[in-house]
Amino acid sequence: MKGDSDIGSDASWGIWRKPVVKVEQSEILAWLEERRSATLPEIAEHFDVSEASARRKAEGLVYQGKLLVQAGRQARPSIPRRYELAS
Repeated sequence: MKGDSDIGSDASWGIWRKPVVKVEQSEILAWLEERRSATLPEIAEHFDVSEASARRKAEGLVYQGKLLVQAGRQARPSIPRRYELAS
């Protein structure tokens, strides 16, 4: 059948996907060493990743004890969570 070879090709269906951008936890730590602290949207914007990806990486660093989290949305909805280096 005509077009069978195109099945599964994103272009044939008119689907556009953002290229995969990876950020390593070590890159976030190095950036925060210079900056001292950042909100989740700032991390996502700087590394050109989604906030979900930035959150996963940052929360992994919190779990490892390398980052601390200042008060965020639960405390005051107008203030985003801020991540900073652990001492």
